Amino acid sequence: MRKTEKYQLNQWELSDRIRMEDFNADNARLETALDGVQNGLTQVQSTLEGAGGRFRLVKKYVDTYNLAVLGGSFGSHPDWSRWDRGIAFQDMGTTKFPEGASLIFRFTTWDGKTSGAFTLKPGPLVIVLYPFHSMESPVRGLLAGTGGCYPVFLDITFAQLSGYGISVSGSTGTTFTGPVMYFYAAE
Repeated sequence: MRKTEKYQLNQWELSDRIRMEDFNADNARLETALDGVQNGLTQVQSTLEGAGGRFRLVKKYVDTYNLAVLGGSFGSHPDWSRWDRGIAFQDMGTTKFPEGASLIFRFTTWDGKTSGAFTLKPGPLVIVLYPFHSMESPVRGLLAGTGGCYPVFLDITFAQLSGYGISVSGSTGTTFTGPVMYFYAAE
């Protein structure tokens, strides 16, 4: 029986005998991994909320729709001048990505335009932005995810920034299922 490369989960072939023990072992590995992800996210949230009281949760968005393009919003015209920095965590929920897929991440503006295009491997993302208490500052920050960390230098200001869009490169039929976004800001 073959195993997946990353997590050593069973991959049955037609000639393999399917055994309950193999199936249950895979479920136990998945349960442990998902619990680790949830515990890690909870720890990061606790750290941010307890960081001298500077960070506060501005928005939590749980998407209940299956979407071909995942859109994240920083809120309804947020007042970036109140914040020194912002941190968004984008979890992909239970989305199943095809082998070899890439995520294309673009920032969006209020008038529907996009700025910047970053390619990452599928997985959770962290977006760190530095408005430095100014709506007119150009968008600067970092985008980190599986397989890369990119500096963000955009030709738009925080007054123009509405959120972001994420699509799956070269894939038709992939939908984002159950993604969650947390956005924290430090005053």
